[in-house]
Amino acid sequence: YYRATLRYREPFPVPEKVCTVRTLAIWGNGDAALDNNIIEGTREYFGNLTVRYIEGGCHWIQNEEPDQVNQLMRAFLSSNDSNVE
Repeated sequence: YYRATLRYREPFPVPEKVCTVRTLAIWGNGDAALDNNIIEGTREYFGNLTVRYIEGGCHWIQNEEPDQVNQLMRAFLSSNDSNVE
């Protein structure tokens, strides 16, 4: 998506449908490539989005902090509540 943005000047169409599946996004708040505003900006496309930040994590959070990522995923998947801390 972001590579294509550099190639094409036409704006991408805004999705008409919102994803209603319970969704977890795990984000490193130290990502130099993608600002936190990007993930927050996707909330309008998800009916049930939970975002969890890993302090100081960077762009490849699943490789940098696998234990924390796995812990967050397990908690999210084992819970009926999408707002698991």
